[in-house]
Amino acid sequence: GALVAVPVHSPPIRRGVTLCASRNIPLTNAAAAIGRLVREVTDTLCTNGQWPGARLRQ
Repeated sequence: GALVAVPVHSPPIRRGVTLCASRNIPLTNAAAAIGRLVREVTDTLCTNGQWPGARLRQ
């Protein structure tokens, strides 16, 4: 059979993205720097509209 694409409107599909770290193992300086970078890039992409449909949770 043929594949058909159909837009999903109701309910909209949503997914969350979470950055996690262990409570039991301290973050290395490198891991902390990557965490800051991920948050910075995510904020920039959302603020500038370069990540369509994405929004930051407060």
